[in-house]
Amino acid sequence: QKTKAETSGGRRSVSFGAFHADLDGRLVTGANGAVIDMAKSEFDVLEVFLTRANRLLTRAAISEAIGFVEDPESSRAVDIRIMRLRKKIEADPANPKFLRTVRGEGYIFSLPAGENN
Repeated sequence: QKTKAETSGGRRSVSFGAFHADLDGRLVTGANGAVIDMAKSEFDVLEVFLTRANRLLTRAAISEAIGFVEDPESSRAVDIRIMRLRKKIEADPANPKFLRTVRGEGYIFSLPAGENN
């Protein structure tokens, strides 16, 4: 099964749990097609994870991918966006299923095989 962004009708999209992300349309929907309101920077971070699912990403790599200049403040900015994302896509943000912390290393977006339909 594919775990990277799939192209559907020329558009890149990823499904995970009850969510569907249209990467080109920059839109995330949840259960029953409800639109999940996200700031541009939150979607940028989510897109980085969805296009690199199941790979460990350091804060520096995330900062670089979304165009932040790497400094101590941008590292915290990444953490804040991840915290906000968890509140929107995790049933239990304190015990995330998708967006997991790898202590001392960074983050990984867990996308089970076959989840991306």
